[in-house]
Amino acid sequence: MSCKDCDYFQAGSQTSYFRWGTANIEVRACPRHLKEVYDALREAQSSELWRKQALKSQEKIMNQKPKKGGQMLQEFTATNHNDEKGKPAGGGVLGVGLKIEWQNGPLGRGEERIEPNGAFVETVIAAAKQRIQYYQDAGFACDENADAIFHLKEALSRLDCRTKSRESAGVEGTHERRA
Repeated sequence: MSCKDCDYFQAGSQTSYFRWGTANIEVRACPRHLKEVYDALREAQSSELWRKQALKSQEKIMNQKPKKGGQMLQEFTATNHNDEKGKPAGGGVLGVGLKIEWQNGPLGRGEERIEPNGAFVETVIAAAKQRIQYYQDAGFACDENADAIFHLKEALSRLDCRTKSRESAGVEGTHERRA
């Protein structure tokens, strides 16, 4: 039986996900009970069995053989964490030659603004764009690379527009939504 607040969250569309290995666990609960569930799940993940399973998964990824037939997309493991209110709170990506730790929590505003503690999506996109531009400049220029660069620039532009819009709304650096 749930509390009245949990009933509200269960009936609504607000859903929080907890990443467990390669699965997402859907949780619908009030902020107090969501924190209790997340704390229990985090404690379970810190167990020795969980650590062994995670290391085994990482070892599998790191020992992955390149795919034949020109397929360049490699396997990776991604984790996405939410805070006790169900808001994005970091996570990471691990693959062959790839390790990303995402920004954990909002940066804040004004005097309360903190230094980033993880990567931003924009930085990762810019790094991919730089690498493809390197191929273009190193004798591997082609239309497909040019198209990819164009679309990555467009993605960066759209994300920059989002940031500017959030800044003008006074909510950049927070988990608040724009009006």
